[in-house]
Amino acid sequence: MRLYLRRREEEKIRNINSWTLVYGRRKTGKTTLIKNNLKMDFYALIADSNNAIDLNDNIMKIDDVMKEVKSTLSKGGTAVIDEFQRLPRYTGA
Repeated sequence: MRLYLRRREEEKIRNINSWTLVYGRRKTGKTTLIKNNLKMDFYALIADSNNAIDLNDNIMKIDDVMKEVKSTLSKGGTAVIDEFQRLPRYTGA
């Protein structure tokens, strides 16, 4: 048997339509909330200062992630950068 508790934030996440920062205490389910409720075109979890992991568990270089984020946003899509505080100071194109 699975127990599923609805969060009041779920509807807010579903209705995001502009730049939004989701933050909160550690281990409270922010990533799961985003993954389960936001229609996104690109997702990257920043693993360390050089690499990220996409939704298909592919490892990507940070420069490639940032290019994909820019491309996604320029097309009007939704991009998620999880654990963005791990990003190095980015000076790429």
